Amino acid sequence: MTLFQVAFIVFASILYTTYTIYDLNTVVTTSEVAAQHRLIGTITVLLYYEQFASPFYIFCCVSKRFRKQLIFVLFKIHMTWLRRVFNSTKSNQIAPKKESTSDGHCGRPNISVHDVAVGASQIS
Repeated sequence: MTLFQVAFIVFASILYTTYTIYDLNTVVTTSEVAAQHRLIGTITVLLYYEQFASPFYIFCCVSKRFRKQLIFVLFKIHMTWLRRVFNSTKSNQIAPKKESTSDGHCGRPNISVHDVAVGASQIS
């Protein structure tokens, strides 16, 4: 496992170093050649940066214990935490409260035109 990782790091570093030396010593004359240099440069830079992510992928491919631990952490621990977070937000909602009136109706009290007229005559 470690031998494969070291071999990949050496391979990626040699490619990047070789291309950098070549690019510094080459004069670009046409736009087509410049595009080819940019493409090759992009590929070598991606391979160079891949060496920092490669231990994760190497461990996933080679180590059965690492894969089990990764699955445990991702699915058991984090998914349980996410379920708990989302379930707690659902139970923390405000529910509307129905008010009961003196005549036993729920919600808005029923007021008729007669009640308004009687109330208006009592005020004056």
